[in-house]
Amino acid sequence: MNQVFYFTGLRQSTAANAALIIAMAPIATTVLERIFLKVHFTAWKATGAIMSLLGVIIIVGFTGSIGISAGDVYLVLAMLGMSISLLFIRRLTSSMSSYEVTIFSTVLGSALMIPAAAGEAVFSHTVVSTVLWPWLLMTLAGVVAQGMAGFWWNRGVAVFGAGTSAMFMNIPPFIALIAGHFVLQDPIYTTQVLGGLLVLAGVFIANRNALHEPVSAPAIVENDL
Repeated sequence: MNQVFYFTGLRQSTAANAALIIAMAPIATTVLERIFLKVHFTAWKATGAIMSLLGVIIIVGFTGSIGISAGDVYLVLAMLGMSISLLFIRRLTSSMSSYEVTIFSTVLGSALMIPAAAGEAVFSHTVVSTVLWPWLLMTLAGVVAQGMAGFWWNRGVAVFGAGTSAMFMNIPPFIALIAGHFVLQDPIYTTQVLGGLLVLAGVFIANRNALHEPVSAPAIVENDL
């Protein structure tokens, strides 16, 4: 459902708003993890989440206009759905391998997206592209982003937990900033670089303890081999 809300929200909101709202996911995930999974909420994790969020605000503040629209409601729902899904992944990987979780979630998610895609095609008069390269890019995105990256992401959630893994969600805006400069020749401002460094520092601070802790569920490692 978070994908439906996310893309619906993007059509009615701005990329800047989307980045800021999704940047709230680490904080939301940490709070939900504390409430439902009783995971200890450390001061380092709270400090890192706030620093990372401030970094995203600095980056987005120089890359797009910020306003409020109806699409923001869908983006908030998408963000909450993403945070809740991390809690599910953490629970599922205690009894299933990351590979199995990735396969089942991908197949089930694709099946649930069919009604939404069909409804948009009927009511929005969607035209299917006959050009080859968009389909190649979409296939590559599916294999790399949904397949390989999805497996690695689920593996990270299994090892470090939902709250700790969610801190890394704030890195993509900084990566997009760098990629946009080299691929699209978009300018990079000094303040944006400082915002990116603040994001990275926040992620490091939030995970300074978790990265040195042993895996709490050794059975997970065995299932992934």
